Amino acid sequence: MHRLRRILPRQGSWQRKCWECWRAEKDRTRTGDYGAGYAAGYRQGVADGAVRAGGRRELELDQDRIKALIALCHPDRHGGPQWELANKVTGWLLDQRRAL
Repeated sequence: MHRLRRILPRQGSWQRKCWECWRAEKDRTRTGDYGAGYAAGYRQGVADGAVRAGGRRELELDQDRIKALIALCHPDRHGGPQWELANKVTGWLLDQRRAL
């Protein structure tokens, strides 16, 4: 028989613990199951990520794609603080185009 710190009326003859004690025990049990499931899922995610990263494809750039990217990020389209980054990216794209 469970010792109650406080005297609480039973809901029925089937009740062995007060609701607070039963809930606390349930939470401890679920936390253990949840923690184990979380850890297993995390390990599986790390393993899947490693497999996918190992099979990474190289970026495929052709003349048409580079032309479209230059049109999107050209410094004339971006003023203010974005201008400097747009200028660097456009320069990199122009170098890639020359290398093709």
